[in-house]
Amino acid sequence: MNLKKMVIELQESVSKPQFKTIKVEADRSNKDLIKNDLILFQINQFSKSFAPSLANDENGLPPIFIYLAKGAKTTALEIKSNFEEIQNRSNDSSFEFCPVKYTFYDGTTRLEKPKRVAKKKYSYPDVKGRKVIFIDDIQDSGETAALAVQEAREQGADVTDFIFLLEKPEEENGKQIRTVEWPEGVHKHVLFTIPGVWVEGFGLDTNGRGRRNKDIIVRWDKMYPKAPLVRRIFRRGDLPKVA
Repeated sequence: MNLKKMVIELQESVSKPQFKTIKVEADRSNKDLIKNDLILFQINQFSKSFAPSLANDENGLPPIFIYLAKGAKTTALEIKSNFEEIQNRSNDSSFEFCPVKYTFYDGTTRLEKPKRVAKKKYSYPDVKGRKVIFIDDIQDSGETAALAVQEAREQGADVTDFIFLLEKPEEENGKQIRTVEWPEGVHKHVLFTIPGVWVEGFGLDTNGRGRRNKDIIVRWDKMYPKAPLVRRIFRRGDLPKVA
């Protein structure tokens, strides 16, 4: 390697924004986990670091971003806004962001494996021969991400990256959280790592609630519900006498 090339690479490495995943700890005395200001800051830092790699493919086409609805919508739109500002593109830019929905439930019945929801508003984009980047709100078991990558590849996509707002540990307290291996050849980007807690906010919800919260909070009440009130039932003959 000649000296000129070494100098150029050094300058690029110094000028390139340094993005690092932030590790967050939870405190039982406080429901607040990640404040909105920190979320937006981290998304901005990631966007600055990742944007330079958003080159068009050999056919001159930009990558397609597929976000997993509905949880990742808030994160995806914030990333899109940052990319457009960084690259000075308008709202009708060539960035293509598409929602695709997967679910673990059929009605109220939990499925063993996730499945894609085939509704018109979540219709699968034409990804054949295109570079695809996924965005999701959280990685826990990893099954949804693995299925999303598999289906995109079956459609002829070149899946290069997967972006997560949050990631839970592979295991905690001896319990295995991650149940599948990460797809080969896909670069994973995580903005925050969190413990294995129940979270809401910034797109994440509990039965449709909490999604619009700007901050991410821990639902301690869902993890450690209070014991139900036990009422003593008297038979007629056992009713206490009134003096």
